[in-house]
Amino acid sequence: MLVANSQTVIRRLSFFMVMLMIFLMFKTWDGIPAMQGVSATVLNASARLFSFGIILMCLLTLFAGGAMLAFGQQMDEFHTFPNAFLTTLIVMTTGSEETYELQRDIDPFIASVWHWLLVCIMYVVCLNLLLCILVDAYGEARAQHAELNKNIVLPTLYEQTLDTAMYCSTSIRNRFMDAFKSEKTPPTNDGKCRRSSVAPAEEPTSGSTLIRQEGDDSDIIEVLAVEAI
Repeated sequence: MLVANSQTVIRRLSFFMVMLMIFLMFKTWDGIPAMQGVSATVLNASARLFSFGIILMCLLTLFAGGAMLAFGQQMDEFHTFPNAFLTTLIVMTTGSEETYELQRDIDPFIASVWHWLLVCIMYVVCLNLLLCILVDAYGEARAQHAELNKNIVLPTLYEQTLDTAMYCSTSIRNRFMDAFKSEKTPPTNDGKCRRSSVAPAEEPTSGSTLIRQEGDDSDIIEVLAVEAI
């Protein structure tokens, strides 16, 4: 018994963790430019969707209560209010004809009024209201996005492709040039480079200074200054 209860708890926790990922998806979409409109639309429409959900629940409650009063004595689907509410929700979402056929056997007039009124109000009125709310919120999200990025010039897909091609061609050309230069450069000797001796200096003149440099292994520099007499 304890093991069965533990498994039930684990399954429920796993279920709610997976359901939580649905809401985290909207947070993740904020970082994707192509999906920012979706998350912003849902965020802008959240208050109006909540109000719409309250109105929808009220309509479902009224339809379920009317069906329970009209068909609750003869049909198990409408015998209690929870069953009536669930059956009304199923008819609204699926348009099931089986329930309608059973209702017609009991009272054809009330069955026709209840069924077609439910379908028309839920599908024609409420569904269009829901679409209007989402479209309006999407327009607001697009306007906000344009206001934030009005000073930012975003490159088009063609420009991005052209820039990428130019970058690749430039990188390949530079690599070939570096390889060509390395082949043309002669190898250097391993030994220590010696400084070339400076050409013999001319005879010193009056007011001049003679500096003679000689390169050797010890890098000795001799400086001779001769002043004019």
